[in-house]
Amino acid sequence: QTHDSLAHYIQMLPKEDSSLVQVTTHSRLLTSASKTELAGMLDMSQTAISLLSLQQFKTEEEFRKKINQFIEKIENSEGDTRKIMIVQVDAGEKSARNLVECAKYIIQGIIMKMTKRENFKMFLVIHLPRGSSYVGYPSQPWSCVHVDELRSQHGIHPMQIRMMKDRSIYEIVKSEVEEETGVVSVEVLVESMVPKAASMIKGGNPARTVIRIDKFLNSFKTNKAFKCITLSKIVEILKKKDSQTNNSESWLSEMSIYSTRLKEGS
Repeated sequence: QTHDSLAHYIQMLPKEDSSLVQVTTHSRLLTSASKTELAGMLDMSQTAISLLSLQQFKTEEEFRKKINQFIEKIENSEGDTRKIMIVQVDAGEKSARNLVECAKYIIQGIIMKMTKRENFKMFLVIHLPRGSSYVGYPSQPWSCVHVDELRSQHGIHPMQIRMMKDRSIYEIVKSEVEEETGVVSVEVLVESMVPKAASMIKGGNPARTVIRIDKFLNSFKTNKAFKCITLSKIVEILKKKDSQTNNSESWLSEMSIYSTRLKEGS
């Protein structure tokens, strides 16, 4: 692929044209913070970008209403103001396939009724767990693309794999939290895991998932005491898990073998 992030891919598309794109990715899904970064890279207002989670809607009607609101903004806008909508879904769940097909059907039906079909782009982002496959290639008016990492990786400090050898995850994280050794950015790691962790909380209003993510990330980034408590709890949980695991220092070798098997297709 010639693009290294979703923003880069969007920049490659004709600005004036409308687009319906199905995006598959192994990357963690986008959050409100990601939308801020995306708006900056595309030189757009944050209000011109809508970010939704497909699993947050209880009914088709709720989803249809949200899409209609987006379309109304496009048709009522003046000039050449661009609009982008990103609808995300975690394909790791069994119901994901039906959700994706239903969402595409609803979107297509609404788009066909539009009177102003320009200056907007709609992306259906499907997260695929590594090692899994997704069978289903969209037909017109959809196009399809795979983006390995949705976020731009420029400026991100890489993990020091060599310094992880023969050390348990608990030892690595503990030393990083206490001494900031530079082996791995624990803070970035925590932020990347929050969307997936929040989506695993079942029950209640699905729309609260997005609210949970935003509240946690905001507190983690701005409240020093909250961040310290969170990191301490993580170390405590890893210590307990480490004591219950045999050969906890060999996890890196096992992961390397697992990744090789995935590439070989076995």
